[in-house]
Amino acid sequence: MKKLILGVIISIFILTGCSNKVVEQNSSTDWINKKVSENKLIKLYELKENIAIYSKLDTIEYKDNDNIINLKDALEDGKVTIDDLISKMDYLNTANDGGSSYYESNDNFIGEKFYLAKCNSLEGNGGIKDIFIDTNEENIYNYCVIE
Repeated sequence: MKKLILGVIISIFILTGCSNKVVEQNSSTDWINKKVSENKLIKLYELKENIAIYSKLDTIEYKDNDNIINLKDALEDGKVTIDDLISKMDYLNTANDGGSSYYESNDNFIGEKFYLAKCNSLEGNGGIKDIFIDTNEENIYNYCVIE
């Protein structure tokens, strides 16, 4: 009887496998689409590296010397980079997910206060590399890692 039970257990392991590999429930694309929909974000711009900028705000304006610049127009015209924008923001922190970093708007920006997540999560955390802009600080920390 013990041999029969042992044989059944071994057969189950052989048939089903005994891997501890985690099956990812959502691809990063599905995750991003879900977050964009849930938080009513728009795709503001897509960088050359296939990195998208998603935003809760349809217009972001900032001061550059004495000029007021619309972010979307400046990105499209090549007058500014996302790193230029980030350099004008206040740093909040960096996540332990591969290097995603978080920023807050300040007096360099006109209009509603916003927060920016520059995702750089590792594959095991979703591999998300996009940029998210939201008006809610609590939301910003939920974009870069698949839960």
